[in-house]
Amino acid sequence: MKYRHRKPITQISRRSIIITLLVICSILVVSMLIVRATQQSNQLNMDQATTVEMPALTQHSMLNEQSLEQSSVAPSKGFKIWNYGMAMGLQHEQYSQTKSESLSKSSVSSNTSKSTDNKQRGDEQPIITVLLTEQQIVEQVPLEQYVLQVTLAEIPSSFEEEAIKAQMLAVRTYIVRRMTNASNVEQLEQSGERYIVTDTVQHQVYWSNEHMLTYEADESNKKTLEKFTRALEETKGQILIYNEEPIEAVFFSTSNGYTEAAENYWGHAIDYLQSVESKWDQAISPSYEQKVAFSYEQLYQLLGLAANNNDKLNITNVTHTNSNRIASLTINGEIFKGKQFRQLLGLASTHFTWTKDNKARTITFTTYGYGHGVGMSQWGANGMAQAGYLAKDIVTYYYKGVHIQQASKLANNY
Repeated sequence: MKYRHRKPITQISRRSIIITLLVICSILVVSMLIVRATQQSNQLNMDQATTVEMPALTQHSMLNEQSLEQSSVAPSKGFKIWNYGMAMGLQHEQYSQTKSESLSKSSVSSNTSKSTDNKQRGDEQPIITVLLTEQQIVEQVPLEQYVLQVTLAEIPSSFEEEAIKAQMLAVRTYIVRRMTNASNVEQLEQSGERYIVTDTVQHQVYWSNEHMLTYEADESNKKTLEKFTRALEETKGQILIYNEEPIEAVFFSTSNGYTEAAENYWGHAIDYLQSVESKWDQAISPSYEQKVAFSYEQLYQLLGLAANNNDKLNITNVTHTNSNRIASLTINGEIFKGKQFRQLLGLASTHFTWTKDNKARTITFTTYGYGHGVGMSQWGANGMAQAGYLAKDIVTYYYKGVHIQQASKLANNY
């Protein structure tokens, strides 16, 4: 049997085979790159749709739900604690897109607020539930909008921007801390609606959404809104921290020249709420000094004292705190704490002096400062801002040892 010799592969044939293989490989590589690029593009679009400044809000916290169940108010259907809540104990309401749009329309009308609301819909902020005390209804508002509406209600529009920022840091810290404790959730008896805070000085004064709409509709408020909104954006998400926890960011209107230490007003010491000099208030606050007069009969009635048989009003054993406020005093043999005395008479401050007119049977009190005196003085903060201090300088002056931090960074501590 004869074997035929195969023809040798020529150089041209080898070249054709190599070129063909290269073309096939190139096609495969290009196809793989196209598939991978498509996957990355899809993933990028998904991230852009769900990425928020605060951590993604996707999972429940069983621990916090249990703590809510143990509180006096059990969580209702749809009431959830999300990842950010798992870190901070913040409570969120799960809204449909329709409800979110409805909330946006009710709480914002101006261009400034529309811009804020657009960001809120992308940020999944905690929803603050506020009891409107006069109407006895509960209003819901995103966290940052709540901060804006409280700050507008709490301080004059003429305040310096750095003082506004300091106020917003305190407001935001106050509500964040309050929301970390499920026992702060209260419930309306009539409707069963739950709320975390009221709109009064019991917590923080707050402008309702309806009030905000009216304010925004007035063109003369445009510059004020721009100033406050700018301050809100520059402090967004920032709170005041001490020992890795949100502080009790209490504040008041006007100092008598010094703030009061917490132990002198509430009976227990707090490291960051100590007495500091506040020398700016006297020159700029319209509430620094006030006078109020009472007849002896009015005084006795308010203090729950029997009328004095000899028609004399005796004030003795007066003691002071280190901030010159009244610690205690004795009225016709009855001892009163300074705080108690102030509350019973409705005085502006626990720093007061008095003059008596036994013939007319009247007593006139002169008060210095306005408010409980603990924490940050609002007018003092404005005085510091006028003197060139920044918001950081202001809050770290009035709250000793604190620092500013994004609330979301506390997640690892809870």
